[in-house]
Amino acid sequence: MPRKNRGYKRGEPHRDATLFVIACEGLVREKEYFEHLARYSSHIRVKVLENKDNNSAPRWLLDSAARFAGEIQLINDDQLWFVMDVDQWPDAQLRAIHLACEEKSNWFMAVSNPCFEVWLYMHVDDIGNTVSNDCRELKAELPYKMKGGYNVVRFIPLIREAHRRSLALDTNPGHFIPEHMRSKMHLLTTELFSIIGANSGI
Repeated sequence: MPRKNRGYKRGEPHRDATLFVIACEGLVREKEYFEHLARYSSHIRVKVLENKDNNSAPRWLLDSAARFAGEIQLINDDQLWFVMDVDQWPDAQLRAIHLACEEKSNWFMAVSNPCFEVWLYMHVDDIGNTVSNDCRELKAELPYKMKGGYNVVRFIPLIREAHRRSLALDTNPGHFIPEHMRSKMHLLTTELFSIIGANSGI
């Protein structure tokens, strides 16, 4: 089925590029990560929803994503992903987004516990080697795992290693919230890899 012309401009890389809409809590690190990732393949486009009000409540993310999806009309293989942390939100609020995803064929959820830095750590080492017990400690430890600290240009090429580690540790694939110091980000990267293939440079 041919793609429609929509208000959101995909750009020039590939007219049939799959759009990944990312609704996330982070204002800087997650946005930089996903936008840089899109540079590796002309078959994907990434739109990170801007959180201009610094409001990361799951309810706000859900409303913002619903508005954006309605404006651009996600079609065909386009996907909307909620990239969430559990370090400050009760299960009930995360469950509300999970239930919304269950009702939409192209809405998905990738949760990290306690935070996105668990996923980043997996790019450079097995999470079992961390000396951290919480998100604050993990953020402080991460810069020491790679000389020069976190840099998206150096981390993205390690994404398949992070995927392998995350997938191997998912002992309860049927539940949307991972165990402590685990991440479900491999669910998102599985979809990305299925589109960009093995010769994308990552």
